[in-house]
Amino acid sequence: MRLTVFYIYGKINTRKLKDKIIRPAYIDVKAEVKYTPINKNGVCAMVFKKIYDVVCQIPKGCVATYGQVAMLAGNPRWARVVGYALHNNPAPGIIPCHRVVNREGRVADAFVFGGGETQRKMLEDEGIVFETDGR
Repeated sequence: MRLTVFYIYGKINTRKLKDKIIRPAYIDVKAEVKYTPINKNGVCAMVFKKIYDVVCQIPKGCVATYGQVAMLAGNPRWARVVGYALHNNPAPGIIPCHRVVNREGRVADAFVFGGGETQRKMLEDEGIVFETDGR
């Protein structure tokens, strides 16, 4: 497990870890230096948790785009990170990653739990209606 140091006083103190630049988070000035676990893609586990929390709030019969999930998780530029997180979904039965679609409203062809047709079937079972063009 790789670790990265938080930065203090709001100054960025990035560190390269195996050719990946990690941007640490803030800590309290009086606190000791804390460490954050980094997963294999160089993303904080806290970011994945935020994404999973947002995805868990998508109600049955509704969908959200990767960009919408990213914005609700705290950064509208995290759309690809949302994809990484959902591809590594630790609890597919609990975290409904099948409710996240691309910006065009289409299912992901690379849906990790059986491909795009499986994702489409799961959404249809929840009452989502698709148009003839696949949206």
